[in-house]
Amino acid sequence: MEKLVVIILGNRLNDDGSISKIQEQRLLLALEIEEKFKPDYFILSGGLANPKAKKTEADAMYEY
Repeated sequence: MEKLVVIILGNRLNDDGSISKIQEQRLLLALEIEEKFKPDYFILSGGLANPKAKKTEADAMYEY
């Protein structure tokens, strides 16, 4: 059985741990994809590119 998987690439977080405008646009697009295609899974990528943020890009997206 085929599954639909969406991968959302990370983007460097702001120093306060908030997401960038670019990342917010990606997440808003993901919401549109969710509504239209109902994917089975989302994979959130992104590590600790900005140590001042104290969380990974993937964690920030999950929180969003």
